[in-house]
Amino acid sequence: MLAYRKIAVLSIAFVFGCGGDDDGDDGADGADGADGADDMTPLTELSSADAQALCEAFDDRYDDALLDFQTITCYLSAIGATDCEELVEGCLATAPNDPGALTCEITSGADLPACAADITVGDLNDCFDAVFGGLAGLADEITCESDPKDFSAIFEGLPEECAFYDTCEF
Repeated sequence: MLAYRKIAVLSIAFVFGCGGDDDGDDGADGADGADGADDMTPLTELSSADAQALCEAFDDRYDDALLDFQTITCYLSAIGATDCEELVEGCLATAPNDPGALTCEITSGADLPACAADITVGDLNDCFDAVFGGLAGLADEITCESDPKDFSAIFEGLPEECAFYDTCEF
């Protein structure tokens, strides 16, 4: 399975949203000190409100990541064809643009396995930032003239920021 697809499946499985800390607060997007979940909060200590805020923040970023993944996939399947650009356009036109709102499966940190106590909101943010940032970078770089070997990272393991997934599956 593709590494980045694996993280998308992982993220939907426990559906905690993760934006980067780009909104100027001291915690995850949508989860600053006002509702208690900052980057140092262990996942198992998230309240229902914190979990919902993280889920909503993730949902906002997931649509962009899905489009990036679809762009990469369409190009990789068309590179080398004489009508590459048309194939990519057709592929993207038939790809789903809006997966709809995600449903939060986990209502609080208490729903997570005990190993999640060692994973913080910040750890999760870092993981998703690495995955989503990696996808965005690859989607921006790929063209019909690209060498598919230059995009092998998408087939490799998860970024090191997601190492927690090796020891704690949700």
